Amino acid sequence: MWIVITIAIVSFVIAIRLNIIIKKKVSNQRFRLFDDRRRNFDCLVIGIPNKEIILNKEGTYYALWQNRSLYASYVILRALFSLLKEDGNGVVKIYTNRKCDGMGYFDYAILHSRTIEEERCSPNVFIRRLPLLFYITQRFQSFICQKQISNDRYDLLCKNITEFCKNRNIKVNIIEI
Repeated sequence: MWIVITIAIVSFVIAIRLNIIIKKKVSNQRFRLFDDRRRNFDCLVIGIPNKEIILNKEGTYYALWQNRSLYASYVILRALFSLLKEDGNGVVKIYTNRKCDGMGYFDYAILHSRTIEEERCSPNVFIRRLPLLFYITQRFQSFICQKQISNDRYDLLCKNITEFCKNRNIKVNIIEI
């Protein structure tokens, strides 16, 4: 009996510690508007990491995560476009595929809670408070890619992204992997 209680307590403590580690990892991805003084980036890279992307290039801000959908990239673009230079030379590169639609935990985590509310895509409270549960499922890619994006929706999102960038004098490249 005592062994079972001891194992349960140790497991609970380990789960809480892992939950804190994951929250910190995710928190480091979020751009802190008032704490981080970096602005006027030349390039904003959003989407799925791949071999073509040269990481840590000076003047580039990266918002990459495995299996990020085009919709999530669009929402992140709308939240972070103001980090680009205002002289019309800013470039947005979106790396995407047609496998995923919707938003996953790490898409929510990079956004401010107000942006999530405005998008009406508010995640479950458990997702925000207990990311360990959803981090594990995303690692197996069962949580993040629940459905494929349709061709019509993909084309509409590409059009919306292009129009959004055109209105703000930003060059955009949508690269399908």
